[in-house]
Amino acid sequence: MAERRRMPIALYNGPFEWENGAPGIYHQRWQCHIHIFNLAQVPGLDFKLIRPMAVVAAALSGHDQPGNMSIRSSAGQILTRACDDFHLDPARVIFIEHVEQRWFGRNERRHIPDRFFVGNFRWHNGRAMYPHWQELEDPLKTTLLKLLQPGEKSDE
Repeated sequence: MAERRRMPIALYNGPFEWENGAPGIYHQRWQCHIHIFNLAQVPGLDFKLIRPMAVVAAALSGHDQPGNMSIRSSAGQILTRACDDFHLDPARVIFIEHVEQRWFGRNERRHIPDRFFVGNFRWHNGRAMYPHWQELEDPLKTTLLKLLQPGEKSDE
């Protein structure tokens, strides 16, 4: 009997580009950083996910978008394009905005920790629309923080 190949946990980790605007009228190209994870392959999870594929989007560090376009304001476009580009089934995908930790204040002593927000979308004509946002909590938040650690081996 042939052994079933395990799909890696991290399917993509890198820059992601999408376009906004009406063709011929207004057109702008935007960038962010996305990770795509197959959370069903994470060892040791003691819970099952209805939507095991996670698209985690974050603003590019130190890179301001023209016009200050945020991840949240473009989440539907990012998710729609990611599902198309990576052949993901929208019914099995969760979209997560990652707001990276920040240090500020005198000598950067004050800290705002990483935050994650889940966007639940309705799909209409192949497009993610009408998001409902809520902050992500444990245990999935802790799992994502571990997967996002630099140098983390995520597909063992």
